[in-house]
Amino acid sequence: MYVGKTHEEMDKIARLLPYVSHKDEVVEIAELIDPSKLLPDDNGYWTYLGSLTTPPFNESVTWILFKKYIEVSHHQLNIFRNLRKFPRGEECPCHENHGAVINNFRPPLPLGNRVLRECGSF
Repeated sequence: MYVGKTHEEMDKIARLLPYVSHKDEVVEIAELIDPSKLLPDDNGYWTYLGSLTTPPFNESVTWILFKKYIEVSHHQLNIFRNLRKFPRGEECPCHENHGAVINNFRPPLPLGNRVLRECGSF
């Protein structure tokens, strides 16, 4: 993902997120969203078998990394950063980022003996 101009299809989702900013909230999607428009124009990607990024880190995930990225605006990205991982009205179960879904990743790890496969755009 690259921060730049507004992504029109992503904006359809971003406009709804303030209504579902906390865990377990629901909103009806009235506008049609085309998932294919959320992907980069060039669908080339790499894939490998890996693990969950959170405990218990099970080796049960097929990771897919697109070679190209999509562009979203800073405003759109901030809307996603306002999501909370706990229900509205409850105390934040953690002190980290006040429950905001920010920096929810772990550092990349060495590829090790995993097989990296490539598809498209050679």
